[in-house]
Amino acid sequence: MSTLLKVLIIVLLITPSAHALSYFGGLGGDYMDPRIERSQSGTSSFSTASDLSYQYYGTLGVHIDRKKKHSLRATYTQKQYELDAPSNRVFTELEHDNTSYNIMYNYSGRSFDFYLDYLVDESFVFDNQFVIIEFTPTLVKSSFAGVGFRFKAYSDKPHNIFSYNKLRNYRDDRGSKVSYSKGFRLILDFAYYYQVSSDEHLNNEVEYSSKIKAGIKIEKGGTFNYGAKINFVTEKYDWANDSYSVLDFGGGLFLKINY
Repeated sequence: MSTLLKVLIIVLLITPSAHALSYFGGLGGDYMDPRIERSQSGTSSFSTASDLSYQYYGTLGVHIDRKKKHSLRATYTQKQYELDAPSNRVFTELEHDNTSYNIMYNYSGRSFDFYLDYLVDESFVFDNQFVIIEFTPTLVKSSFAGVGFRFKAYSDKPHNIFSYNKLRNYRDDRGSKVSYSKGFRLILDFAYYYQVSSDEHLNNEVEYSSKIKAGIKIEKGGTFNYGAKINFVTEKYDWANDSYSVLDFGGGLFLKINY
């Protein structure tokens, strides 16, 4: 987290027109139902579905031009997993805490966003112990470069939840005064990530063939921006003689403040 804050502080210091800046920050949380499938392991194979897990995260960012179309944001995510062992296997260390963080450049248009993302995340690999049926899930850190698109649709109806949204003009999530959206915004998100690096574990490196993220978000508000979202992440990677596929599906709530 400290590295992300340092990067944002440097950006603020080197930006010549400080009066053109605006800032945003927020909190959110998701419930997840992840599934990890180990599709190849010598002569054996198995899959494991985790218990319902959760993650919580914080967002901190800055808009870096007068029109609020360009922004740089940092996100720190803390996740809690509790794995559910298959009936024909014995697992150890089933509970795990892991963290991820990213730095993202975002360009915002009215109907779409385009973003570049640098993500550091962790994946599970399963170590055989002294007996063949016993396995230990281990976290291995990898970094990714990603490119993503968000498509946005705006409602003309107020759909009043808080009274200040009755006003036709207010500041949207980019900090600009707008009059085209009195109601909710529907956002579709899709991103593809390419692996940049990975730590070795037991002299083997995790090698990703794909990492894809998608999501749906409904949000409302201007200065105070809030809503709900559904997340979908799929991964495929190799480690040693094993190959893995991961599917995370979940959703949650968030609140963001623009100032």
